[in-house]
Amino acid sequence: MRLQFPENAKMVCPHCRVAFKNEWADTNLDQDPEGHWEIRSTACTNCDRLIVMLRQFSIPPTGRTGTTAPATVSAMPELISERMIVPRVAARAPIPGTVPKPIVNDYDAAARVLPESAEASAALSRRCLQNLLVEKAQVKKKGSLRPDPRGHRRTHLADEPRRGSRRGARDRELRDAPDQEHEHG
Repeated sequence: MRLQFPENAKMVCPHCRVAFKNEWADTNLDQDPEGHWEIRSTACTNCDRLIVMLRQFSIPPTGRTGTTAPATVSAMPELISERMIVPRVAARAPIPGTVPKPIVNDYDAAARVLPESAEASAALSRRCLQNLLVEKAQVKKKGSLRPDPRGHRRTHLADEPRRGSRRGARDRELRDAPDQEHEHG
């Protein structure tokens, strides 16, 4: 099975980031209860590196007796998912040399894990941001970037209000105030 693409279809190489006209080669793998599987590959005409996709298609109804598929269902399988497996992640723009090495490492790690786990990538990206704020913006690091539950803008990374702030004093007063119900009892 081969999907047709327009003659002038171009893609950007995930290795070298140069646009090129691609011709895909499709190889059928097999079928399981989750669908029909296929490998799709091409080579970049600029860098000659391979690009490989794993594709999953629906299994079209067979028309056998006892099938529940309506008569209007197309016999053509539908693409369910497509995932790049070579390279694991697409190339990114070069990081400026002025960025500190620990931040570069976290950024690269966030990019590498993105295809596997958006949550893990977000955690590493958050760490990049936190390190940038501490190192470059001179924001005091006391806890995390967790937002203030009252929606107030924080000027530091603490989970607790600063001792010298008006909000911190108000919070301590409320916390330390005697319970009003029990005084009248």
